[in-house]
Amino acid sequence: WTKLKQEFDALTEEHNAARSDNEELRKQCASESKAHDEEVKSLRKEMETIVAEKQKVNETNTRLKAEIVRLKEERDNLVSGFQLLKIEANEKIQVGNRRIGSLRKGKEIIVAEAEEACTSLQEKIMQ
Repeated sequence: WTKLKQEFDALTEEHNAARSDNEELRKQCASESKAHDEEVKSLRKEMETIVAEKQKVNETNTRLKAEIVRLKEERDNLVSGFQLLKIEANEKIQVGNRRIGSLRKGKEIIVAEAEEACTSLQEKIMQ
């Protein structure tokens, strides 16, 4: 009986030690679980922030792409307008050059007529 009692006491002591270890492990596990939950919560917040920033970047990129398209169209319109102005200017230059040519011919005719009139007048004066 004494031997059984000693074995029972030893087993009870071992059982109590195991229960104590188990309780300590439960506390440690709960603490680690809480820390893990906090880390997950922090990472989720960080991920939400990153997703929001990515969305802002995407919106900015979309606006910039639209602005680039608009600027390209504006540039194309300006180039077309410039080309039209260039054509118009060339046409006006050609008209101006023709007028200058006509004026030169007119001047030459007037000069020739004036010379002829002068020659005729000189001849009459000489007679």
